[in-house]
Amino acid sequence: DNSIQTDTPLNPGNSGGPLINKDNEVIVSNSSGISPEMSENVGYAIPINLFKSVQSKMLLKGNKILYKPTLGIEYQNINDRIKLVLLRTPMVLPKWNNSHSICPPLGLAYVAASLKQAGYEVRCVDALGEAPLQRIATEDNKYLYYGLSIKEILQHLAFKEFNVLFVSLMFSHDWPMTKSFIKTIKKIYPEVTMVCGGEHISACPKFSMEDCPEIDICVLGEGEETSIDILKTIEQKKSLSKVNGIVYRSDEEIIINPKRSR
Repeated sequence: DNSIQTDTPLNPGNSGGPLINKDNEVIVSNSSGISPEMSENVGYAIPINLFKSVQSKMLLKGNKILYKPTLGIEYQNINDRIKLVLLRTPMVLPKWNNSHSICPPLGLAYVAASLKQAGYEVRCVDALGEAPLQRIATEDNKYLYYGLSIKEILQHLAFKEFNVLFVSLMFSHDWPMTKSFIKTIKKIYPEVTMVCGGEHISACPKFSMEDCPEIDICVLGEGEETSIDILKTIEQKKSLSKVNGIVYRSDEEIIINPKRSR
């Protein structure tokens, strides 16, 4: 609000130089420019009236600058950005089962839409949707799971760097397989924050975290608003104690927060 954008090239050393109008009057003082690699001939300058105001205050306050013009730009350390993946694991069925239905992961889709609307870059891996006809037998040969193998899921995850993983788990009979997937992923990516949600997690969050220490956070109930709060808290490096509707791990202790109002 306190700067004027100009199309005058500002080279290194131009800061503080005057910009004049057709009547040879100084109207602004050059301040800063955008790198030529990003945009050509875009600069910013301080209006002369603001400059005079600051100058008078400097004289009154013993050369102490009271404030500077702002460019209206927010910045964030690239290393602190949330790099998010949402994962739907394969579907598990008894080997003798003759029929099954494949439904879109609507719960995960709602969460993805909310996070995207909140400004986060969202990447989704739908292990069932990617390979709905691929069947892999469990080690005891009693069950089949439909979808990508753990090796294929890891290949999808490795496609791009990530630091937060959301895992959706609807049914309790999927828990043994999903737990083994979570353990494998966490072993390869130990620094990733592991967040789980879905019907099974909401029903027994403490059991899930005790049975699978690799889980960092459990989301209880609907996750659209809770997921946003979790990511904001992680970004701001604040305590999860203020995020309602979650169970989380803190110094090997499992903390159950108040439920989120509906």
